[in-house]
Amino acid sequence: MIKAGNVVRCAHTSVLLLMAVSLVACSGDSTTEPGDSGPFYTVGGTVTGVTSGGILSISNRVNQQLDNQKNRMSLQLNTAYIFSRTVVSGDTYQVVVEADPLNQRCTVSNGSGLAVGNVSNVNIHCITPPQYSVGGNVAGLNGALTLSINGGEQVTISADSAYTFPTSLISGTDYLVSVYNEPAN
Repeated sequence: MIKAGNVVRCAHTSVLLLMAVSLVACSGDSTTEPGDSGPFYTVGGTVTGVTSGGILSISNRVNQQLDNQKNRMSLQLNTAYIFSRTVVSGDTYQVVVEADPLNQRCTVSNGSGLAVGNVSNVNIHCITPPQYSVGGNVAGLNGALTLSINGGEQVTISADSAYTFPTSLISGTDYLVSVYNEPAN
């Protein structure tokens, strides 16, 4: 004879078993693409030199394509990293810096290759290059002259003198100094 308590326990156990089976069925490797056949490998490495508060954005272009957000990541610390999207054996990978941390420049070593196993040596090193002020001398000025750098920051000069823009630029940064307002005379 089946007791009511046994039926409830059996139903509860069945529900839990069904939920577990459903979760296992849904837990397929979400880091691969439909139709991919393995083996699958990870791509990663280490990041060094990022200064406090800096954010480094990197991506992995699999077979020269950046096909989803799983191929991008932002890192704020000097750390080991692994992209969440795996690559299929024989795929090419290319790790690139999408955006350097503020006032830093980063380079990638061992950044591309053919995946024949897990890749763990794509290293990114960031440095803080020297910064330089931009300025010059004005001669023959009658009146006030306003100059701008890269269409933004401005300095106004009212007599023959030297000038310097307040913000320094990282070595190697392109810049353009232009006349924002000419003297009236």
